[in-house]
Amino acid sequence: MKAKQLLAILALVSLFSACTHGLGDDDDPPQTNEEFTVSASTNIIIADGVDKVVFTAKLGDQTIEPSDIMVFDWNSKSAVEMPGLEFFTTEEGEYAFFFSYFTEEKAYNSEVFNIIAVDPDALDLSPNSFKGLSVSLTNNLFQVGTDSTYIIVRYDGVVLQPDDYIIYDAASNTQAKLDFEEVQSRDGNTFTLAKFTAIAPGRYSFWVSYKTYTTMKSPVAVTVTSDPVPTRPIDPQPNNYDFKRRAGIFQFTGTGCGYCTYYIAAIHDLAKDENYKDKFNHAAIHCYNPGDPANILSPYTDISTIFRVSGFPTVFVDFKHTCQSYANYARHMDLLTDAIDSQLSSPAPVAIASRSVYEYGSLVVRASVKVAEEGEYRIGLWVLEDGIQANQSDYGMGGNYDYKTHNNCVRLAYSKYKNQYYGFDLGQLSAGQTVDYLFTNFFTDEQLKDIVPENCHLFLFVTKKEGSSWTVVNTTVNSSLNQAISFEYK
Repeated sequence: MKAKQLLAILALVSLFSACTHGLGDDDDPPQTNEEFTVSASTNIIIADGVDKVVFTAKLGDQTIEPSDIMVFDWNSKSAVEMPGLEFFTTEEGEYAFFFSYFTEEKAYNSEVFNIIAVDPDALDLSPNSFKGLSVSLTNNLFQVGTDSTYIIVRYDGVVLQPDDYIIYDAASNTQAKLDFEEVQSRDGNTFTLAKFTAIAPGRYSFWVSYKTYTTMKSPVAVTVTSDPVPTRPIDPQPNNYDFKRRAGIFQFTGTGCGYCTYYIAAIHDLAKDENYKDKFNHAAIHCYNPGDPANILSPYTDISTIFRVSGFPTVFVDFKHTCQSYANYARHMDLLTDAIDSQLSSPAPVAIASRSVYEYGSLVVRASVKVAEEGEYRIGLWVLEDGIQANQSDYGMGGNYDYKTHNNCVRLAYSKYKNQYYGFDLGQLSAGQTVDYLFTNFFTDEQLKDIVPENCHLFLFVTKKEGSSWTVVNTTVNSSLNQAISFEYK
């Protein structure tokens, strides 16, 4: 037997003897060596099988390969497998580990590391960077009788105690009658939070007063529905806020628009360009000429007026960049790529996920928005249809393009609210929040005469208030009316 192996065995025997017999009670840690150090990236993880703690072992200043380290469960005093010195789990609880390293001459042992794995559904109530008085909900969408929401009140990012503030019903501006419960945070601390449970469907709003501050002008709202709510898609990376960004190309066009073929060709080629095909989503808004079978359907026929479209073709990128030119393909490409580059030059402040269910003319969509950057946001959803056949006027673009087949045609626009097409209000959101919005609709019989649901899919976008304007800050699409799509990360 090699000397190193023999030393390791003797050291382990001595270690466990010391732990159980010779060095006091069983809770005494193993003897450590100052020159051997182990560090942990965190001591609290979420028990979701994804979040993890990473250990790093060093002898002096030299990092030791993970494969050369032995790992022991302190409670069972037994060796455990921990590839890469990375620990993750789906079981809540407290875990304790220590680490050993053996050379030809010596055995080294670390201190004991205590790791807490918390419930994946536990709230993150640790301080955030939001300044002033802020209010958020843990759940802003649920079915009556099946769920509830907690109301979290912070000042300068720190959760306040219930005795410090008053919650008001925004409908009556009277103090809300709410229950309070103790809730454990992901960081292991316990907080007392107000809990709202509805007895009837509706939309309920609340605002808070604290000292001389109030949120009366920006209440938080929860939607309570009588119908079952589709489950939120699983977040593949719950601790990641580095989102994939896709610009939105909103093309105002029509089959009778002869110059529109120049933009049709440009967008078609952009969708095949390796440098741009994954950087945008496209919605074609047919509203140029009556009788166009791809036209957006009633009651959205005023959409070009709302967007102040002065001529066709007109393309908006994220409702911020106006791309308007006529018989100039190269100019179209330059305008589109410049606008996309400009929008993608800054990180995406939000990501979008959704789960949609379509059956017998009824469409229900749960849209989820994960926030990386504080701001005032809205969300819109448009139903697009592919494969609509119609002759297209062409004033000279030509080329090898299928102008008769029209895809990504906007048929219904669930974003019109008080004469706005910039989305439904999500309110002032803080970094770290994930909120939901429920879209429900029964297609009318008249609409179903003009739409082929099997050829439809969804285009979702989130806008953020910038000054007095609303700018699209991310988009996503699915491929059918029955599909779940998760948050996208870089």
